[in-house]
Amino acid sequence: MRGREVPHPGRGTGAGVLFVNDEGTECGGLMWWGDSEGAGIHLSFDSYEQNDAVIFQHADEAGKRVSSLELIDRPTWSVADFITEYEQAADEGQRTAVTNRYFESGNGWSRMRLARDDDGSVRLCLRDAAGRDRIRLTVGVDGEPRIELLDAEGTVARRL
Repeated sequence: MRGREVPHPGRGTGAGVLFVNDEGTECGGLMWWGDSEGAGIHLSFDSYEQNDAVIFQHADEAGKRVSSLELIDRPTWSVADFITEYEQAADEGQRTAVTNRYFESGNGWSRMRLARDDDGSVRLCLRDAAGRDRIRLTVGVDGEPRIELLDAEGTVARRL
C-alpha cells in the first residue's frame, strides 16, 4: 500500500500475482488455489485505493461449481488512509471509532452479478445503489427462463 507491505487480513495462502499501480499500491490480482477439497481462480481489479470493483471467479468445492462476474460500487474513501489512521490509533476505542467512521456507510455494494450457480442455473442479477436485487434474469437447470422485477423491499413485483 503506497509502496509498503501491509498484510491483507482476508487473504488466504493460494498462489497468485498482485497487480500494483504506479504509486506502489495493489490494484487487483490473480490468484488460484486447489487441493483435494476444492479448486478455484479469482481475477479482480480494484477501484483506486479501494477493494475489488470487478471480479471474475470460478470455484469448484465439495462437488459444486460456481462461476461468476461481479461489478461492485466501492466507497470513495481510501483504504490506505483508513489503514494509516487505524495503525496510529492509541487504543482499541480509537481503532473502533476510526473503523466506524470509515465504514458507517458500508463498504460498497454489488451492483451486478452474472453467474452459473451451484444448482446449475445461470442468473443475471441487477441491483440498485443500496445493493438490493431489482431485476433477476434466470435460466434454471430445467431450462425454464424467468424474469423477476423486485421492489425496494425485495418483494417480487412482477414475474414473467
